[in-house]
Parts: sequence; structure tokens; C-alpha cells
Amino acid sequence: MKKWIAFLLAMVLLVGMLAGCSKKSANKGSGSSTADGTTPGQGAVTGGDGSNIAAVTDAGHQLSSVIVNYYFVDYITTLYQSIYESFGENTSVYFAYMGINVSTPLNTQVCDPDTGETWADYFLKTALEQAKSDLLLCDKANAEGFRLDENDRKAIENDVKTLQTYAPYLGYTSADEYLVATYGNGATLASYQTYMENSALAAKYYNAHQDMPVTDAQIREHEKDRYFDYSSFTYAVYTIKVSDYLTGGTETADGTKTYTQEEQDAARAAAKADADKLKNAGGFDAFDTAITQLAINADKTSAVTSTKYDGVKYTKIQLQDSAKLWLVNDTRKNGDIAVFANETTQTDAQGNNTAVITSYDVVCFMERNDNLQPLANVRHLLVEFESSNTDKTGATTYSQEEKAAAKAEAERLLQLWKEGEATEESFTALLKEHTDDPGVVNNNGLDEHIHPESP
Repeated sequence: MKKWIAFLLAMVLLVGMLAGCSKKSANKGSGSSTADGTTPGQGAVTGGDGSNIAAVTDAGHQLSSVIVNYYFVDYITTLYQSIYESFGENTSVYFAYMGINVSTPLNTQVCDPDTGETWADYFLKTALEQAKSDLLLCDKANAEGFRLDENDRKAIENDVKTLQTYAPYLGYTSADEYLVATYGNGATLASYQTYMENSALAAKYYNAHQDMPVTDAQIREHEKDRYFDYSSFTYAVYTIKVSDYLTGGTETADGTKTYTQEEQDAARAAAKADADKLKNAGGFDAFDTAITQLAINADKTSAVTSTKYDGVKYTKIQLQDSAKLWLVNDTRKNGDIAVFANETTQTDAQGNNTAVITSYDVVCFMERNDNLQPLANVRHLLVEFESSNTDKTGATTYSQEEKAAAKAEAERLLQLWKEGEATEESFTALLKEHTDDPGVVNNNGLDEHIHPESP
């Protein structure tokens, strides 16, 4: 219970950062809304046009905006709580060292100047990775009949009771009202309890299996049908946001701007038209030139270009599934370009979901690396140079004669091995006796997975 009370208090302290993940925080009882009419809670993560985000993971599950927000807000809150427990009143100083101002919205703080990625973007990606991991682990657990026990379920039930007890102390009439204010429309105590149960099951299954040995045969079987999981790709992406094409709109007294359905449809049509122009650019260089020449970018003070991703593993590609499948298609060739619509699920006050297009990813394929290069495992026997001479800085120096003596000794030991059994076992015995590398105590001079281009 103490853990959950601390969690709730940490969430209260985090309002400044989490509020920035929506266009406007939704205070209890207020009617504030985002650009397209949705009303996310103070911690709701939103897209570029203010819409609540839905994500589809590689695990084959679609996540609603509410589930995404559970992972997003709880990840940040847990991070804040753990730092606060260690640094107390100096917590803001620790975050400042990371480059985060705890009093400023996360989606206004850039963490990667090269890509423009904000801390909200970064934490969202991290939260989605956690969600993906949980879904995969839960699938495995359910398939094997692995379940939470009675103590696990009682712990979750106690957490729910704590939430119900303390919501009024935080100014809310119910736990559901608190959850909506924190995670956005559609959040309920029932769905949050299911989320907690899945997270607990994933953690329990992981802990029960993390120390199990894996054989080489199991690794080969695992990779057999996952060829592209071990490939890497070089490509460029330019995202066209529908919100950049919105015109007109009606501004309310509190500064919130809303748009009619016709205005939103016109913006989507204009964004799609520009995306199609880029699709016909014909190659990477022409792709970037076409981006710069778009009318939407005419008034930009600096050239707008695509973001290039070099040698990204398939499993790390931050694109929707249809774009990833397009990238790995065997027919892809350098300069191929395609357009992919990004949809989000907006949840209204009644909990109804509607899918809308919020942006278009224009993807330019450049190259694929199948990573079929065999790696080597080797054992090395080290013969060090021997010298008692130092220069004026105190560094040891070696003469050519001393270097030659070390080489001669290494060649003598190699010849000794060749004249014997010349096996890995006999080499291991030789290096244990003669090597000058203290590391052999732990690994018998073994270096694994060496790439031909390794230094």
C-alpha cells in the first residue's frame, strides 16, 4: 500500500511534465479540448494534431489510446518516483542533469537536436517497447498455462482499493474520474486493473524464465523463420502531419482552436497530395529536393529534409507494420518510395473509438544488409613486450629488439602447439601456462562473435 500511495503522490508532482503531452490539460470538470475536439487527460499522450494515440505492436495486438497512455504515464511516474526516493528535494536537479525541466511540458523539450525528437516522443517509444514486451510475455504465459497466483491477485486487488480510497483525497469523486483525468477519455478502473494484471503476469513469467539456459540448437530453431529480424535496413523517412495543413478554425475564449470536419478533411487531402508528390520523386537525392520544394516548407528558415536511418535492425524500425513489410520485400531497390497513412484512434467522452488519419510517412528505401557474415570465436595467447624504460612522461617505451623478442616467443609457443595435439583443448592448456593476459582466469582467452571488420 505504501508503494501505491507514493506512486499517486509522484503522479501529482508530475503534472507539469505530463500536462505537456496533450495540447491542453484537462482539469477536473473542465471542457478543454484539443485541435480535433478530443479531451485527453492531464497525462494523456497525444499526436501532433492533439489526437489520442493508438499503436499496433509486432506482437499482433492493437493497443487503444487508453492502454498506450497507461504505459506512457506510468513509465514516467515510476521513473520520477524512483529518482525522488533517492534524491528527494534534489530530484529536479537530477532531471535537469538529464536535460529535462520537470516544470515544463515534455513535448516542448527536445532530447535529440538532430531529429527534433522530444522527451515525450522518447518516453512514448520506451513505453511502447515495454507494452510490446508485456504482450509477448503474456502470450507465452497464457499458451503455457502460466498464471498469477492468489497472492499476486490479492496484491493487485489491494492496489485497486488504494486507488479507490485515495482518489477522493486528490479531489475526485471516484477512481474512474481520477483515471480519466490522468490517462484520458476511456480510462476505467476495470481496464486499468486488467492492465495491472497483464503487467504483473509478464513480469512474473520473465522472472521465472530469465535464468533458463538456451542451447545453440534452440537459437538456430528460433532464427529459422525470422530471417528479416536479423537483417538491417537503410532508409529515409519524411512525415507529413495533417495538422500542418489545417486552415480556418474557430478559437474559443480560452485560446483553444477547433476545426470542422470539412476543414479537417481538406487538410488530410492536401497532406495526401503532397505525400504523393514525394512518392514520384525518383531516388533519394530527388526525394530531399522535392521535400524542400513543397509549398508547406517554402517559408522555413532552413532546408527541410528527410531523416535518414543507417543500418537499422528490422526489429528496431520505428514504422508501422505495413511500412516495415514494404521495406523487407525482396523486390525493393534503391530509390523506391512509398506512402503510408498513420491512423490514430480518438476516444470521445462516451468511450466511442474513431480511427482518423493524422499523418503520412513517406519512406525511401536505400539498402538492405542481410548480416550473413559469419562471426568467429577465437582464443588468444598474449606475449607482452618486456621493458623497464620510460619516457619523460612516465610511459613505458619498448625498443625494436624487445618487440622482436616478444614476437619470437609467440612464434615459439605457436610451433610448440602445432607439434603437439594441435587442438583447442591443447591450446587452452598452453595459454593457461604461458599467457600474459590475466583475463584467461575467467574465460581461458576466449573472444566471441568477432566480425571481420572488428578493430
